[in-house]
Amino acid sequence: MRQSVSTCLGEAKDMKSAIVLGAGMIGVATAVHLQQRGWSVVLLDRKEPGRETSYASAGIIQSEAVRPYAMSHDWREIANIALGRSNKVRYHLAALPRHLGPLLGYWWHSFPVRHTRASQAYAQIIGCAAREHEVFIRQSNARHLIRRDGFRILYRRQSALEAAVAEAESLRQAYGVKFSLIPSMERMRRLTRRWSCSIRLLRYLLLRTRIGFSERRDRSRKRFSASQEIIAS
Repeated sequence: MRQSVSTCLGEAKDMKSAIVLGAGMIGVATAVHLQQRGWSVVLLDRKEPGRETSYASAGIIQSEAVRPYAMSHDWREIANIALGRSNKVRYHLAALPRHLGPLLGYWWHSFPVRHTRASQAYAQIIGCAAREHEVFIRQSNARHLIRRDGFRILYRRQSALEAAVAEAESLRQAYGVKFSLIPSMERMRRLTRRWSCSIRLLRYLLLRTRIGFSERRDRSRKRFSASQEIIAS
């Protein structure tokens, strides 16, 4: 068995051609890196590169996600996931039996000690994300398409906000991840006023569009009625 595995690995090292399925961010980056290493690469997708996305892609180059998601050990949360009351996981009941082994392994390695070891290795990979993408951004002259002011997360409950701040602080201490808290309620009110103005403007435009459509429809009916009268006469 070991000899066959070694043979396969040896063949993989000698192979200089590859087919990459999916021309999203990961697929394109993989194809470019292989090409830079002298590989012959074919990149396949149903549409043009970058025209589709898969599930959770948000267009964010994440350098702060240094810890992989751990499976919850809270049975109430697991029950909510099982009953479909949470959007954290979507699953098909018929697919569970063949995924039971990996799920148990995921649950086992989500305990704090094992998860910490996994995070230390994972953080080294994520630490390269911004640096590697910076090369692509420069080579493709795409700097004008990139925002560098981070992203914002809003919380409805104070308890959720406090938990997120505690997690962010631990990431800063352990890995140097930067974050900032918006403590000023006045600033939040200003943001809320901006959103309210935008919503009112959108409502106004929709209303004007509806009124304009109604006016054009009434004029069309009048012209149609007038033409019928002329034909009748």
